[in-house]
Amino acid sequence: MLPDSVETARPRLQHWADLIASGKADTFKETALLPEFLTDIFGQLLGYTGPAGPGDSFTLLRETHVEVDGQFADAALGRFTSESKKFIVAVEGKGTRDPLERPFAGRRMSAVDQAYRYAINLPCDWIIVTSMRETRLYHKGSNQQTYERFETTRLASDAALLKRFVFLLGAARVVPGTGACHLDALLRSSESADRMQGEVHALINQPFDQVRQELAKANSWCDVLILHINVKYCRGQRTAAGEQLVSGVGRKFDQPLSEVYWVRFGFNVVADRDDHMLVELRAPSGPLSTRDYRIVMEAVPHSGGQSLVRMTYSYGFGTAARWAMKTYLATLGSGKSGFSVVGRSAGGAPILVEGVRGVVERNTLRYYLALQSHLQSGGAPDGGPLQKNMDLWFTATERYADQLREMDRADYVAMKLKEVQRQATVAPPPPG
Repeated sequence: MLPDSVETARPRLQHWADLIASGKADTFKETALLPEFLTDIFGQLLGYTGPAGPGDSFTLLRETHVEVDGQFADAALGRFTSESKKFIVAVEGKGTRDPLERPFAGRRMSAVDQAYRYAINLPCDWIIVTSMRETRLYHKGSNQQTYERFETTRLASDAALLKRFVFLLGAARVVPGTGACHLDALLRSSESADRMQGEVHALINQPFDQVRQELAKANSWCDVLILHINVKYCRGQRTAAGEQLVSGVGRKFDQPLSEVYWVRFGFNVVADRDDHMLVELRAPSGPLSTRDYRIVMEAVPHSGGQSLVRMTYSYGFGTAARWAMKTYLATLGSGKSGFSVVGRSAGGAPILVEGVRGVVERNTLRYYLALQSHLQSGGAPDGGPLQKNMDLWFTATERYADQLREMDRADYVAMKLKEVQRQATVAPPPPG
């Protein structure tokens, strides 16, 4: 049974479905239709209120002044008053012919890329992108291939889908008067099932051309990965299936290669354009029944000779990995946290996430700081400059010492120099 407010709004939803199905909507620019669409779908159907509504607070803010390449977010959802703003969802709207995931009508970036940037700058964790023909929900910490999608014409004819749409995006649960946005709890629940993912968004002081030139090379990624405290070996190989990175993963101390777990990453430059780069490292399996390892780096140019970078680290896991992780969290990993704030203490101090998600967040940041250090050093080759990479990485991790410190600088550098020398002289094991 749908709420009365939704039943009241259904004629307007049907109006939009008819307008789109007939092709008439395609003849109008987004500026002609989008304001009315936001009012009908987000206001009447989903229950968000604007500043002209009753009461001192509202939940829908139009045309938020967060600029990306001269453009502004169309709207934001959150908790707003005349004196304060709590952003929860960035909303980017386009015309009905816009493909959303690709640049369109002369724009340098796609609607989705644009919306991710708005979410970074607001800041907020959730993103809605709509062409009015379809509406998508993204999480800023997840990759752009993972989203919920709702077609307007189907919403008008499928009561079950409409119920899901209202449950997921309705104001009562996204911006409740008290308590947290329910999308955060749904995300934690889905991640706890069999897959975990962490993500870092950052603005770096390297020009996009440098980032693009350096990270399109497989061997450069071994120079990045080896900086991570758990990576004991990395060497690029050419195979019949393409370029591959053979990586040895172990403990946070010196280990012989006979004791490491071997992870074979396929190296794939998915996009390499003047305005967009996407590189994916993907391994089908890892240690202790973990699977589908992915390290994804996406970059776009930014003003002032900077680059906007997004790095994602994720993997799936099975029963053996669960038990191994429980053992780690009860022993060596006890008391360690990640970076996401999951609550507040009685005194107002932030409570940081722990457990498996904390582990993933720590490792994601370690990989990102390795990438950042490598780029800062100008892609240092073997020899003296490689130690500069190590010093940069260690210095960067010390900014997050409570979460990331495992040893002192001298021990880290000595261990890494030994590992780099070893990987230059010892061939990786054959597959299998």
